[in-house]
Amino acid sequence: MPEKKMEGTFYIDGLIEGPIFDSADQQALDALVNQARGQGITLHLSTDGGRFSFLADRKPVKLQNQNIPAHSVISRLLDDWLVNYSPQQCDALMSTLRSAEYLPGKERQTIYGILPEGRISTQQRTVDADTVPQPIPMDRKSIIKASCFAFVIILAIIGISSFFVPYKQLAQQFISNIKPYDTEELSVDCSRYQSIFNVEKKELDKKNNVIKVSFKITKQYPFTKAQLENAWKAPDLSLDQKLALESLARKCLISEFYDKDGKYIGKNDSRIFAEPDQVDIVYILLPYNRDIKSVQLL
Repeated sequence: MPEKKMEGTFYIDGLIEGPIFDSADQQALDALVNQARGQGITLHLSTDGGRFSFLADRKPVKLQNQNIPAHSVISRLLDDWLVNYSPQQCDALMSTLRSAEYLPGKERQTIYGILPEGRISTQQRTVDADTVPQPIPMDRKSIIKASCFAFVIILAIIGISSFFVPYKQLAQQFISNIKPYDTEELSVDCSRYQSIFNVEKKELDKKNNVIKVSFKITKQYPFTKAQLENAWKAPDLSLDQKLALESLARKCLISEFYDKDGKYIGKNDSRIFAEPDQVDIVYILLPYNRDIKSVQLL
């Protein structure tokens, strides 16, 4: 079934082509493109080998002024452009341009030719067509009424769906995602290592998508194998202290991650690095995840 055409619209087909006579022609060609665009008409300009061509876009265009027919608008645009050419030059231009304008139940077809005297000649015919009228714009009262009705419907949908959709949780998640990430809000529990180091700084590395946690070490930090063995032999060493020494011996800390409600997210093995220019600072790199609100070092 053929598509019905909307009254008050038109489209253009075909092209205009010819030689480029001098450098001033380019300005005239660009001016025509811009003037046509101001009327909602798209002309694709192509220049190659000293010649140009305008190819019309077949996209339907709505008449800006319903009292001025489409062929008059198009003819005026082309007439204004042709004043830049002499009669001899106009004779070298060729047009296969045509348009179709839709009226109630009719289609007005127009062909555009170029006369040597620098004017556009048109040939027309009108045929029957299956058209539909343009939708009538809503007045302000109707728009307000429709908006209120839509608002009530949306509230009803939200009210019913709230039994199944956690809107509050989604809103909190959305707000959390758009807020700038503050590393100071990240809690790092290193109580197992309290006699060995303490948290010094937390920094976000956006480039590598990691969080750098730096620790200030104490004199009890065992750098060498001998220091580790001596610390291990200390009397009354608790299980937590032994596990901490084992992690330091492996130069790797196990980190467990939790969300804001204390729910477990996951864990990660973090390599211990030393700051080259600060002998009393070591650091680990943790994966960046906005849901992680607290970290516990094991």
